This record gives sequence, structure tokens and C-alpha cells, in this order.
Amino acid sequence: MEHLVSIIRQVLDIGAIAVLPIIITILGLFFKMNFFKAFKSGLLLGIGFQGLKLVISLLITTIEPVTNYYAASATGYAFTTIDVGWQTLSAAAWMTPFAAVVLPLGLIVNIILIKFKVTKTFNIDIWNYWHILMASSILYYIFSRADMSGAVPFAICTVFAMLLVAIICIVGDKIAPFWQRNFGYEGTTCTTMSSTLSAVPVVYVLNKIVDIIPGVNKVDINLSWINKKLGPLGDPALVGFIVGLFLAIITRQTPTVIIQIAVGIAAVIVLMPRMVGLLMEGLTPISKAAKNYMTKHVGEDQELLIGTDAAFAIGDQTAVTLSLLLMPITIALAFIIPGNNYFPVGMFASIPYFAGMISMMTDRNLFRGLITGTLYMVFIVVSLNFMADVGTSFVTSAGVLELEKGLKVTAASLANVVDILMVLIAKLFKVL
Repeated sequence: MEHLVSIIRQVLDIGAIAVLPIIITILGLFFKMNFFKAFKSGLLLGIGFQGLKLVISLLITTIEPVTNYYAASATGYAFTTIDVGWQTLSAAAWMTPFAAVVLPLGLIVNIILIKFKVTKTFNIDIWNYWHILMASSILYYIFSRADMSGAVPFAICTVFAMLLVAIICIVGDKIAPFWQRNFGYEGTTCTTMSSTLSAVPVVYVLNKIVDIIPGVNKVDINLSWINKKLGPLGDPALVGFIVGLFLAIITRQTPTVIIQIAVGIAAVIVLMPRMVGLLMEGLTPISKAAKNYMTKHVGEDQELLIGTDAAFAIGDQTAVTLSLLLMPITIALAFIIPGNNYFPVGMFASIPYFAGMISMMTDRNLFRGLITGTLYMVFIVVSLNFMADVGTSFVTSAGVLELEKGLKVTAASLANVVDILMVLIAKLFKVL
């Protein structure tokens, strides 16, 4: 079992950039595609993810002077919880004894669910299966704190993981109309757990609240509207430049840095959609082949949705603009929210993914996205404080991290509805 876990970890640790060509080629052959066409699809997906990684890195580097300005204000504040990122959580999740069975069993369960028409979503986002594994691992940790061990917790956590596989695919079915309408990705949906079971339900509720506020519920400011009102200044590159100028000026940057930030953000807004375009160029042939295969083997009435990474949403220009605005807002919240011990600079790489889901759930309404997005970031910061104790015990007990006394760790992936509810129930029953 340990050898199997090691092999799976080594394969997935290579990253989506290198693993995708292999996975997509295998899927393409399964769906009766020509080998070279299948391999090209996988290669384009890998190149697209590499491009997104580089653009997000550019975004974080470009906006660093802005974050440093706010970080300087943190001097004297007792921020004792640090962001360790998804990599640490993933490593801890793979330490659990049932880790080796979750991925292969999850794919089998997914196929069975499609066969019996419980879901239409086939989740190929397997490098993000670690989210499912992490939630199951937290449940396993809760059992261990309750002095339960052996086969029973193993079985319960494995079944729980399969339940999450089903829930994620069913949620994928539900959000597919939003996903396809806003981003134009026909035949696909999103199956990244940290997005579908966090931003989607929370922003959905917040959006419903905005719907009943007179006046506010009528405001619809989107980039198309801005383009019409501003004329040539509404071009995405120029909008990015203006947003960059705004962020740089309010943080009192030097003239040189102001220009660097403005041009850098303009580059991000232009490049991000083009990288996602590569992703879609690679995914479209696979999606068509899968649809033809399902029509032939299951029936013409059987629709198939390809479950993809939330990264497909971050190329949307509304999402990029929203993420840029939410970054300084999130830092400001760290000083406003009572009892907060977490300084959220480490979360910046996750904000574009949040913004993509927020943009989708608000139909790319930038005004509404900014309102719900700000409230959602309040939810995130509060949740990460709440999850810090469990996150700290989880990663230290797994042996992947050693901490100085008094420090706690957290990460954006912990702020999903499933993990929060589990920990809340465990605390209510005084297990934690």
C-alpha cells in the first residue's frame, strides 16, 4: 500500500504541466482518438497550465510592492498564523493509510455514477483529488482524537471520500450552465473541490441576499458596459493599466514602480485569457471525442460533461480585474476583522481562482462581484482562523512540518464548507 501511495504521489507531484499530456493521451485513446491528436491535446493543456503558472507568478511579482506597503502596516500586530500553501496540506493528506485507494476507486465510482445517470460529469481533474483526500484525512484525524482506530475509521473515511466524489460531480452538473454561459466552455464544468464547495455555495447565498436589496440589485457594471462608456479606454489592456495605476498610486509607490505595476497588470489581463485559450484548444477535441463515445455506448440522450480545473475560469477578464481589486481589500480585512491572527498575503495565488468562481456566480457583474467577493473574503479570513488549530495539528502530526511554539498554520484550501462543517461538529461534540 505504501509503495502504491508513493508511486501516485510521485506522479502527481510532477504537476499538471507534465502529467496532463499522459492523462489526456490515455483518455483520448480510451475515447477512440488518434494517438497523435490525443497527445497534442494533452500537450496543449500542459502548455496552457504552464502559461497560467507563469502569468500568476507575474501577477504576484507585479503586485508585490502593493502588498509590501500593507505588510509594513502589520508591524506590531500579533499575526501568529501563517499560510503554508496547498503543497503542505497535500503532502499531509497523502500520509493517511487509505490514500492509495481514493484516486483509483474514485474514478471507478465516477464511471459507475455516469453509467447509472446519477451524474453527467466525468472528473478528469485528478491532480486535485488531494482536496477530497484532505477532507477525508481531516475526518480520520478527528476519529484519532476520539480514540478510534483500525478498520472502521479506514472504511468510513474511504466511503466519505467516495461520497465527496459523487457530490463534486453532482455540483458540477448544477453549475455547468453558469460555467458554460459565462466562459463559453461547451461540454465542460468545474470539479475543483476548493472552488465548487467553497466559493460557489457561499457566493450563491450572498448573491441571493443582494437580490433583495432595493437599488443595489439593479446595478450591473460589467466590462462590456465599461468598454462602451469609456470607448478606447475600455480596452482590457488599458483597463488593466488604469487598475495598476490606481493600486500603485494609493500605496504611494515611486513613479518608476507605478509604471512597472501598471504595465505588469495590463500584461496579466491580456495574457491570462490567451493561456486559457490554449487550455480550451487542448480540451475541445477530448470533449468532442468523449461525447461521441458516450452517445455510441450509452445512448444519444446521455450528455457528458468533462470536469475541469478551476484554472479555466481565471482567464476571464472580469475575474482578473476582480482578483486585482480583492487583493488589497483582503489585506485591509486582516486589520479590521476582530480576533484575526492571519495575515493573508500567502493567499494571493488563490484569489484569482476565487475571483473566477465569484465572476461566474454573479454573471460577470463586476459591481456585484466586488460586493459578494469582499464578503466572501471575510468568510475566508474568518474560516482560516477557525481552521488554524486543526490545520496545525493535521500537518504536524503527519510529520511534514515543524513549527516554533506559538505559531499556527492554515491555507486557503481549508476554507471549504465540508471541512468547516466537520470541524464545527467535532468541536460541538468536544472531540477537538
